[in-house]
Amino acid sequence: MVGHRRKIFLQVDQLAPTNGFAKHDAFDALDDVQATIPLAKRIRKGAAKLWDFLLVSRDKKDVLRRLQMGQPIVLVENHFGRLKA
Repeated sequence: MVGHRRKIFLQVDQLAPTNGFAKHDAFDALDDVQATIPLAKRIRKGAAKLWDFLLVSRDKKDVLRRLQMGQPIVLVENHFGRLKA
């Protein structure tokens, strides 16, 4: 999500209302899980290939195999409000 200052937000509390989960307490772990479920469903439905890739990429051995085969991998990290890719 891109905010009014064109800053990218990846925090669940920022993404949840936009994606159908209006009630979210940023300090409640259960709320984080409940807010993440609609986001995951939306990704699974709207980007099935991405969903499948993410599921397979949970395994370090699969990621290593992909790297050894020369398949491209994108790493996105969010540190201190800045998006790095």
